[in-house]
Amino acid sequence: MFRSHVKTQLSAYCNGELPAEESRHISEHLLACQGCRKEYEKIDLGVRLAAELEKVTAPAQIWTSIEDSLTGGADLHRLPSVRRSAWTAGWRVPALAAALVLMIAVPALIYLRQGPKAGWAVNVVDGVPRIGSHSVGSEGKLYVGQWLETDESSRAMLYPGPIGEVKVEPGSRVRVLDAGQNEYRLSLERGEVQAKVSAPPRIFFVDTPSAVAVDLGCAYTLDVDSTGGGSIHVTSGWVELVAKGRNKSQIPADAACLTRPGVGPGTPFFEDASPALKHALAQLDFGSQTADPTSLDTVLAEARKRDSLTLWHLLYRVNAVDRVRVYDRLAELVPPPEGATRAMIMKLDQPMLDEWWLEVQVSWFE
Repeated sequence: MFRSHVKTQLSAYCNGELPAEESRHISEHLLACQGCRKEYEKIDLGVRLAAELEKVTAPAQIWTSIEDSLTGGADLHRLPSVRRSAWTAGWRVPALAAALVLMIAVPALIYLRQGPKAGWAVNVVDGVPRIGSHSVGSEGKLYVGQWLETDESSRAMLYPGPIGEVKVEPGSRVRVLDAGQNEYRLSLERGEVQAKVSAPPRIFFVDTPSAVAVDLGCAYTLDVDSTGGGSIHVTSGWVELVAKGRNKSQIPADAACLTRPGVGPGTPFFEDASPALKHALAQLDFGSQTADPTSLDTVLAEARKRDSLTLWHLLYRVNAVDRVRVYDRLAELVPPPEGATRAMIMKLDQPMLDEWWLEVQVSWFE
């Protein structure tokens, strides 16, 4: 387990140069540490852009052109040797750097502006799915802005480029919002989708009326009902549920999370948690002002070590008085990291909470 940040290792990590065990540890760290994850996203984008660039050998006359521009056309070979060496030492290195920047930046900008054709492949699984008012043949294309609908007897498979697949279940309505190599985004208005994605974190997104599912390399089922509420069930990897003005929910394999319009994502829980805990948690997340005041009591009493997933998230969601109670119960199940104090956690000290989050994850497998 990491006790320090991994920013110095991210270049090797993105280029696949680390041993498997070390890469696994870094992947786990990136799930918990926002600072390192932001740095990873920058480096990873650069690596992927560089991989798309065509390698070109600079023509020999490029140096003559650069030197002519810098000297106003003066012939360096006619200058005294001391002055000539000064020119080459003083100008050739910056000129080389400038040329390299242009060689990289111009193709990269062209690549980002043009991108691939904006659409996802569609295969019919059952029945007659429709794109707009037209039925889909055995194979089709769903372009950005278009809606795909399945009736009660039809299913379809969407393929967002090379990163995975999305099965659209009966009674669903989905729309492609983005189809670029740096972002694949789908909107689920109603119904159910099953996504399997193998890609770097934060490339694949599914928007719903109440939250956005952010893929971290995973497989999951996401559903939306007629009110715009829904749930997500993760079968492998990790997913984040986010909504503006609401604390994000990080959901690992074998866990689930509910979401409601106007509220956003609730608190994640493992699916094998007790029915009493899950019912009380729904009351805490989405209950009215008259919700059962003993709901938190039930959650704390029913929590196992594995339910530290739920308690850690609750630290952000309850008031200051209840946060003390959640802290005490979580500390009983998973002792906080060395150096952490109750006062720090009460202030929601993010670096310390990130450290504790790593401890919490390890506890699920003890």
